[in-house]
Parts: sequence; structure tokens; C-alpha cells
Amino acid sequence: MGYHSSLKPKQYGIDLSKNLQVNLEVHAELGVARNADRHVITNGLLESEKGDIVDYLIGIRYLNEWNTTVIAEYYHNGFGFSRDEFQSYHGFLLNSLTVGTQSAIQQTLGVTQTYFRSSTLMKDYLYVRVSQPEPFDWLYFTPSIFTIYNLNDNSFLLSASLGYRPATNLEFILWPSVLVGEEKTEFGSRQARERVELWLRVYF
Repeated sequence: MGYHSSLKPKQYGIDLSKNLQVNLEVHAELGVARNADRHVITNGLLESEKGDIVDYLIGIRYLNEWNTTVIAEYYHNGFGFSRDEFQSYHGFLLNSLTVGTQSAIQQTLGVTQTYFRSSTLMKDYLYVRVSQPEPFDWLYFTPSIFTIYNLNDNSFLLSASLGYRPATNLEFILWPSVLVGEEKTEFGSRQARERVELWLRVYF
């Protein structure tokens, strides 16, 4: 894959997948952005570093004899923060709350929404998901549990997905999540440490 623009960095990507056995698959993705801007917070100020950015993902998918699927992936985010850079970013957010003025909060909000909107703000993550369709012969029910573990600061998200599909184009999902980590870590600093979502999906 490739993306060329006179206004934005040129980007290139490749992905591959290979079945090593009937029940074991490996996959990988690689993305490169040429001469791209990477944004960080230094001493309370937004700074940009220009250079080539590399993202990549390596993963496996395993299916056992009980029809349990295990997916494990390592993801490196080239645009992401190191641990020290995230500490600076976290301090930048807290400082606007300390100042407490509307203008300071709006300015900080504008920076975060423009430059730091990714759900993965740091560099290195491990993703593991285990799913089991129709356990105990419960028809149309598929439970799964997964985690996103931040390898840079040891915080993580732990979540379950309980899906029920009584018809081909209709699905109900109950999705409880817990975020674990110290206060100055990525997942530990989130506003909500626990949440429960109920989804209804209708396909046309």
C-alpha cells in the first residue's frame, strides 16, 4: 500500500499472513511515514520532531481442539510517547487544571484533540484475546476476554465482550472494562477506571 500527497508525508505499508499449521497462523504489518511530524510536550510546550516514522505489528492466531481462539499481538507505535515523554504530557494536562481558567483548559483541549487523539499514546503494546463460541452449548452466545498491556509503563486495560446473535443481522454485546495502573500511567490516568457498555448492532 502507498499514499502520496503534496501536502502530507508519503506513507508506505505492507502486511502478510501465513498459516504454519491448520490451526496456527502468523501475521505482521509494517508502516513507514517519510519525513513526518512526531509531536511531544517539552517543558509544557508543544514541539514537533520531523523524521521517518516506523510502525509495526507481529501476531499469532491459535485455534485449539475445543474451538477456543487465542490471538496475541505486539504493536510498536512509532509516533507514540516514551515513558518520560508521557510524564511530560501528563504534567501538561494537570497544569491546565491547576491554572483552572477557561482559556487554559480550552487551549490544552485544543492541543490534545489536534495532536494526541490516538487511543494508543505510547510506543509498545501487547494485545491478547481469548474467545470461545457457544460454550456449554449456549447457542448464538460468544464470550471473549482481552487485554491491552502497555509495555512502557505496565498499565493495562482488561475487558470482556459478551456477544449474543439471535439472528444473522442482529447482535447484542455487553462490554465491561477495567483500567489498571498507577496515577501517572496511560491507562491509570484515564478519567474512568471502570465502565460498562451495552451495544446493539443491526446489519443491513
